[in-house]
Amino acid sequence: LGGDSLIAWEEQRLRIGPLRVAPVAWLGTQQEETGCALDYVESNLDFFDTSTRGMDILTRTVRSGGFTPSDEERRILEALHERPRCVTELAELVGAGHWSLLHLERLEEEHLIQRCGLTPTDVLHATGRFARWNAAVSRKLCGLFAQIAGRSWEDFASLVSDEMVRRLATETLKKQLDERADADAMDDCAVCRALVDNLLGSGAGDDYAVRFEMANPVIGIGAPAHCFLPQAGRLLGAEVIIPHDADVANAIGAITSNVIVSHSARIQPNDLGQYAVEGLPGAPTFGRLNDAQHYAVSELERTVLESARSAGTSETAVQTRSRDRIATAADGTRIFIERVVTARIAGAPDVVEMDSA
Repeated sequence: LGGDSLIAWEEQRLRIGPLRVAPVAWLGTQQEETGCALDYVESNLDFFDTSTRGMDILTRTVRSGGFTPSDEERRILEALHERPRCVTELAELVGAGHWSLLHLERLEEEHLIQRCGLTPTDVLHATGRFARWNAAVSRKLCGLFAQIAGRSWEDFASLVSDEMVRRLATETLKKQLDERADADAMDDCAVCRALVDNLLGSGAGDDYAVRFEMANPVIGIGAPAHCFLPQAGRLLGAEVIIPHDADVANAIGAITSNVIVSHSARIQPNDLGQYAVEGLPGAPTFGRLNDAQHYAVSELERTVLESARSAGTSETAVQTRSRDRIATAADGTRIFIERVVTARIAGAPDVVEMDSA
């Protein structure tokens, strides 16, 4: 949960996170054509009545080389070459039918494209509480969300701020309880939810009042911490400390944290009843899905191990996972579309001792 958590309005409910994206305010400083992507959204606002996820915006990065895109991935990169586009417009351009059918996993994992969207940082820009990037695009996107939600943009901004404070307080409370119990279990406990709602001020009309007092202070990091954490601390009876350089603490953490390498491949049936493996150059076709799966896992493990060594870690434990995409036909028949296989490795950077001069 942070300033870069994606805000979504789905089925008349506000959702914040867990997906992290780049704020559209940042994109507006990088790409002058960001407004064109927002113009498309504004012209087709009815498309997003049930979910704003189709409003996510993609932009190309400057990274290139060492990657062989599939035909669809190449079309996606070409469509984004001119300017950023929301995923709904992008799906139209590449003939994907719907934005959820776009094959974006590998492009995002390889950092060839960057996903952007409305974030708490954008809401802070729109309200003038935070100024670093392009506030105008933040205000416009915030206003579009407000129209979909049927609120004024000021009311929508307040709703986001209140939810951020509540989420921060809840997660801080869970962290405090985590050493003694499974704190996430309280999400499924009606009594726990009632007590927490009362504590956080959303239990209006209750005949009791819950109070909480933390013995230790809460230290906030991240550029927008000062905008949300003090209010969350007051709900928990906690002292809040925000260090002078809190805005760069996350960046320092990023360059001192684990090396993470991830690669994916897709297994898809072809017209001949065989299985093709996309994302691994030179891969043969297979008559059985299990054979294609074994090949993909083996090659992906080899690839991430090589990449991890190049990235500076000697970690050798590779985690693999598979996710099937299944469609349902009009008669109820389930149709296998593809299997996405991902290999991931995470390890501490190797320590190199430098000779003192």
